[in-house]
Amino acid sequence: MLYFIVGFITVVILFIFLVYHRIMARGEKIAKFKFLSYLKLIIPPAVYGISLAIIPVALINILIAVVINADVFGISFAINPCETS
Repeated sequence: MLYFIVGFITVVILFIFLVYHRIMARGEKIAKFKFLSYLKLIIPPAVYGISLAIIPVALINILIAVVINADVFGISFAINPCETS
């Protein structure tokens, strides 16, 4: 929730900054906001960073699940398996 609040506040401040500069630059030529080129610049590093964070966490979670369940795809790795009668 904290990240959402910080992100929302950042977007609001950015919007205020943008509106302020649009109002103050009335007589001058205002540059166009190129949304797609902005996304092409911002999205790939973010996806790369998320991937670098998710891969080790996912591997550790899989390892923990294998240790707790003692089997992978139906192959049992149990040291002392419980047999039901």
